[in-house]
Amino acid sequence: MAPKTIGTVGILGCGWLGKALAVRLLNHNINVKGTTTSIDKLKELQNLGLSAYQVEFSDNQIIGDLDKFLEDLETLIISIPPKHQEGDETLYKALMRILKIHNLKHIKRILYVSSTGVFEDGEDCTYDEDSKSNASSAKGQYLIQLEELFAFRNFNTDASVLRLGGLIKNGGRHPVYYLAGKTGIANPDAPVNLIEQNDAVELIIAILRTEKLQPVYHGVYPWHPSRKEYYSQKAIDLELQLPEFKNPQKSSGKRISSEKTSRYLNFTFSSKI
Repeated sequence: MAPKTIGTVGILGCGWLGKALAVRLLNHNINVKGTTTSIDKLKELQNLGLSAYQVEFSDNQIIGDLDKFLEDLETLIISIPPKHQEGDETLYKALMRILKIHNLKHIKRILYVSSTGVFEDGEDCTYDEDSKSNASSAKGQYLIQLEELFAFRNFNTDASVLRLGGLIKNGGRHPVYYLAGKTGIANPDAPVNLIEQNDAVELIIAILRTEKLQPVYHGVYPWHPSRKEYYSQKAIDLELQLPEFKNPQKSSGKRISSEKTSRYLNFTFSSKI
């Protein structure tokens, strides 16, 4: 059971990952507050036992009772994937407003859930927790910009970034369902960087339990077969149509290491991808 010192946890963004985390924390008898943009999901969260709030970001304002959500938190977890539309800076502007305008002095820890998309693909690239983020695409640059709000800001509290690989759920959400039957798929030899939902949730809880936050954590299962090998076998296992990959001379990709995170937290990734 998680220690009582965790206190009240607020999850800004109770989506696919945030809701699963909230349920696990509630099972540990941790007081949890959460936000959603949907009135239907608001009722669902309340039925689970959360103190739930409807909060939505627009270009120039935050709609909803954000201050009530932030009240009495010991830990704030921000788990809101940025929108994919190029040029949409709604999330960045909203987080800037939260950090500058709202009172966060009582919050002891802030954890921002980010993505391994902050790293550039290449030939035989490996990145760990100390690697400098270097993505050059518009999306990658935006992810870096969001991280910098937390990694390089002066807080009165601990702040940290958790970069997760591709999120899957065994028996549920998985990219193989999208790839099945497709042809001409690029980068067959690129390594996969995935994490199962249960491991992602347990990793966040392990971070909450630690005495002092590290600046950066990585959450990627420590097995990196090629895309072609992995998704072909997964399609066979799930009795799906095989994906067909291109056979270029070189594949572009990256391998994300979580070894330092595992060592910091004495954490073992146990949910196979």
